[in-house]
Amino acid sequence: MQVSIFDNIQPTDPNSGMHVREGGANREIRVLFKDDAPDGFNFWLARTVQNDEGDDAFQSPRHKHTFQQIKFAERGEIDVSPGLNIAQGEMGYFPKGAYYGPQKREKGLVSIVCQYGFNGEHQRGEYWESRRADALQRLKSRGVIENGLFVERDEKTGETRVRDAVDALYDERHQMLKGKPLKIPAPMYEAPILLHPANAEYFAVSEGVRMKHLGRFFDQPGPHGDVGISMVQINGGTLELAADRPQIAWTLDDGLVADGQACSSASAIYCPRGEAGTLSSDGMIELYLVEFPRLD
Repeated sequence: MQVSIFDNIQPTDPNSGMHVREGGANREIRVLFKDDAPDGFNFWLARTVQNDEGDDAFQSPRHKHTFQQIKFAERGEIDVSPGLNIAQGEMGYFPKGAYYGPQKREKGLVSIVCQYGFNGEHQRGEYWESRRADALQRLKSRGVIENGLFVERDEKTGETRVRDAVDALYDERHQMLKGKPLKIPAPMYEAPILLHPANAEYFAVSEGVRMKHLGRFFDQPGPHGDVGISMVQINGGTLELAADRPQIAWTLDDGLVADGQACSSASAIYCPRGEAGTLSSDGMIELYLVEFPRLD
């Protein structure tokens, strides 16, 4: 089990000098975890503080992705699409292939975001990120990136093709490394799904442990292709994490103990597939738990 304390992670810009979105130059990104696992599972968990506003704020066009996302509004509201926001303390599940946006992230927003996929759907880790610069250069040799979009003109037909710049970058890298295009699938779910945790009720799991399920979604194939999102309340008890799936959890409270290691407030854990673990606390804490899919 890996433990990450939010305040101990140095802010970084993982795409420094290679952005394809507009604005947000001064945002603080703390990458808590990322993995490119042997079974094809690829994810990252990051906490972002937005420090820009107005014309300088981070923006993205209406778009969709090959990967799945879970977003939590720690402070402020996350805009999903015009008129649709994730309220502070609430969450959203973003299916692969489903459109959302345009978006604008103003100063003061603090969010925790998990993105994940399999076999190139999501592209974090050295294998993928070391090719970002080359992929961008290839795109810019054929077109331009502006307003979060990649605009490419076919010299033979004269037709102009416009794509989301992130989609174009992912596709370009996939073709470089896998030798074939990366297609965004038709959505299993039509749009992002907003979750209201306060409206769910806890049930007892074991002595000193209660849970409430917030959602289970089936964007991956097979009998274990579902992702589960829950909240857990621990008060003197112990939550057992099984080894059959990768899992992440985070809490804004103080008092989490992960496999016997005391964690300060605002901490997260990653329990990879094949590893079991325990989460406990002497006092009352609440945490958010994600059980990822597996393909076998």
